[in-house]
Amino acid sequence: PNDVQALCDEDGRLPLDIAREFLTRCGLLPSYFDQWLERIGRFRSFGTDWLLWTGSIADKCVGVLAVRGVPTDAETLVEEVGEGHSAVGTRNRLSEDSRVMRVNRNEWALRTWGLEEYSGIVDEIAQRIEERGGRAKLDDLAMEISSRFGVRESSVRVFAAAPAFVLEDGMVRLRGLDEPYEVR
Repeated sequence: PNDVQALCDEDGRLPLDIAREFLTRCGLLPSYFDQWLERIGRFRSFGTDWLLWTGSIADKCVGVLAVRGVPTDAETLVEEVGEGHSAVGTRNRLSEDSRVMRVNRNEWALRTWGLEEYSGIVDEIAQRIEERGGRAKLDDLAMEISSRFGVRESSVRVFAAAPAFVLEDGMVRLRGLDEPYEVR
């Protein structure tokens, strides 16, 4: 089993043609390939790929993401893994795993895909303010962050009123260290 597992890519994926070639060289009859991969090799079939089905829920989700090829929510990943894990626990495991990242409020992707990481509304507001030279129009921020990350525009507006920011005439900027926030 270790020899065939070594043929997997970094996401635990083993293309069917590579598995067949390996098992043929080992002298296994083609009628036994699937059974061997599942029972001995510890793989699970996903279309034209086999995924190494060992390790943690995060390891399995990485494989599922690799096969799916698109950002996916934790509920769908848990369903595809099919082992009864909770979506909340899975989100926690994924947030700790350096191979994956959140790309919007609900979906996860492999870091290797090169997508923009969603780090939360406050961070997204701050990042865009800095990109625009220190000030940004709140309406533009609300629309952009909402459409990009699937959060409500009203949520962006609420977070823009947080102590980290200063709202002036429809513009938002970062609060300076010399500008105390007065609690009402």
